[in-house]
Amino acid sequence: MGLIGVGRCGLPIALCFEQKGYSVIASSYKEQYVENLQNKKTNTTEPHVKDLLQKSNIIFTTDNQQVIDQSDVIYIIVATPSLPSGDYDMQAIDNVVADLKAYNGSLKDKLCIIASTTNPGYCQTVSDSLKAYDCDVVYCPIYVAQGSVYENFSDQDHVMVGTDSKQAFAKAKNFFERLVQHKDQIFDLSYTGTEIVKMALNCFSTLKISFANMMGQLLYKSGSWKDKDAFYNLMKLNPNVGKRLIDFGFGYGGPCLPRDNRSLVKFAEKIGYNYELGNMVDQFNDQHVNFLYELYTKDNKQALPFYFSYVSYKPGTDLDEPAQQYDLAEMFLKQGYLVYISPSKFLNQKVVKRLTDKFGAMIQIKTKEELLKENINYFKVN
Repeated sequence: MGLIGVGRCGLPIALCFEQKGYSVIASSYKEQYVENLQNKKTNTTEPHVKDLLQKSNIIFTTDNQQVIDQSDVIYIIVATPSLPSGDYDMQAIDNVVADLKAYNGSLKDKLCIIASTTNPGYCQTVSDSLKAYDCDVVYCPIYVAQGSVYENFSDQDHVMVGTDSKQAFAKAKNFFERLVQHKDQIFDLSYTGTEIVKMALNCFSTLKISFANMMGQLLYKSGSWKDKDAFYNLMKLNPNVGKRLIDFGFGYGGPCLPRDNRSLVKFAEKIGYNYELGNMVDQFNDQHVNFLYELYTKDNKQALPFYFSYVSYKPGTDLDEPAQQYDLAEMFLKQGYLVYISPSKFLNQKVVKRLTDKFGAMIQIKTKEELLKENINYFKVN
């Protein structure tokens, strides 16, 4: 099988396919990056990837035509960044589709799996444009989190297959049966239905995170902050709520949740439906960092330096934008607070440079042990 787009997510997914028994050829347009992969080199912080790459037999190339030629299944996992409008930029997938159409051989019997996040309705247009080439197209979005891509992808319990073709679904089902825990949980949907479900599941996470933080703000404003721990424990005991994403803390960030929320709002507008709930959740989330600033500065009665274990949107990843952890650290610095950040392989050096360029010695990288040794008191944030 072939994989086009062997980047931050694509590389661990390619290695997972190989571990599941597939022979893999994978491409990227970045020549130096591909050369490094060919030499078993990568600077990724994703777990397992460096070790698996050392033993891998994956063929890495910059030539999409080589991938198309040598593969019955072509898995597309290229970047689809957000546009200012809220839509996703489909140019990278458009380029792959152009490569498919330019292929000199026959595309008949080949299966094209689009895994990148797409605008609702887009995959139908791709399928329509490739019908004349006898290429089957399905949309199978991935649900992985930065810092655990390999584990998430290798431990799937279900797969969604968006298609308008029984033949394409049968091919996709046969392909994914090696990857999923339960073979009866490979679901057949329409293209647009799958695109909506992909965003909706992430948007439900934004709802839960925002609800949990909203209730925390309510407790604080009502003078019931001392009940916080018991409140959230009781919430988690209710089976209608569940244990995940129901703690008070930072608002949602990272590469998926914020943009999926905006994109679903945008799609609803296009079809004449007012998904105002999405806008409300985004607005609350944007303002929540101001509440955190008020909370921590009031609790820090001695005006001690603030200490962050991480400033990415979650521990175990080097991605910092959007991240309320980073935003809060910057807010403290702007108000003259000294900020310490723990050193880590996940601490993005671009972030460190950005902060030191703006705030100089007000931002320092130190371990808790170093602070203890230097007899420095601090206020722990996360």
